Amino acid sequence: MTLVEFITLVFGGLGMIIGGFTGVFYGGWAGLLVGAVGGLLGGAFSGTVLYYIWIYVGILTERREQHRSLRPHFGKYWSNERNSDWASSVLKLQQADFSAEGSSRQRIRGKIVHVFRYGFVMDIGTGFPAMLDMLGAPEGMKDTAATGDDIWVETERFDESDHTVKVRACESAMTYPEG
Repeated sequence: MTLVEFITLVFGGLGMIIGGFTGVFYGGWAGLLVGAVGGLLGGAFSGTVLYYIWIYVGILTERREQHRSLRPHFGKYWSNERNSDWASSVLKLQQADFSAEGSSRQRIRGKIVHVFRYGFVMDIGTGFPAMLDMLGAPEGMKDTAATGDDIWVETERFDESDHTVKVRACESAMTYPEG
């Protein structure tokens, strides 16, 4: 059972109980069925809506915290004033990936500048943050990598909405030889 299903059932059950009591109070025993069904539907709907509002607020709060934490290093990287810089950086990375021999992606050395619960943020020299998702990081890296460490990564995709480069770790991300 997912969290949204659980919350919907809890709110639906509470709505059914409250609706049933309200139906009995105002309509006698005949109002019990109408109140219980109405309460179930109203409670389930309101529980689902509250769940999604809670998730949305959480996402906005996490994004604001990310911007606040990374601003000293990258400036206002997410702003529209940086669109031309962003387009130039994306083009350079795509050209580097295209010219990489023997691989579909060029290996890039990044320095970890911040660690969040969900992953590592690196500076790969573009002026924009590179995000390595914690789920995509090699097992040993999750416990040992810290701010200031160098990691070898490959570009995966570009997030136009937030001006961030999504990367994945190379096989031997912490020890990849230079050259």
